[in-house]
Amino acid sequence: MAKIILEGLTTDQLTDIIRESVRDEIACLQPHKADPGTEFLSRKEVLSVLNIDSSTLWGWEKTGYIHSLPFGGRKRYKRIDVEAIRTGRRSRRYESKKQDYQPNLPIAAGKGRSRP
Repeated sequence: MAKIILEGLTTDQLTDIIRESVRDEIACLQPHKADPGTEFLSRKEVLSVLNIDSSTLWGWEKTGYIHSLPFGGRKRYKRIDVEAIRTGRRSRRYESKKQDYQPNLPIAAGKGRSRP
């Protein structure tokens, strides 16, 4: 084990150094308050807030109406996007993406009705 030798420090100086170090460590451990744009909701919370079924949320994700982000194998949704849908305001991202949306539906050869 390494020895620490303190020479030329008074007990008050040493106390101040330790106190400052402890304050810094406590500040690093406290959770930071995020702004509403970076607060995330779980899938279950989104379903509850919007009062919708999971199939509706799935469809909205597929069309780009709402976007999910992966967090440790689970999906999270930005609170600001959920609130925009809840209050009737769609996110700007959807407005620009819905024009570009083209469903990728494979057509099986020889199946289905042929149109005249």
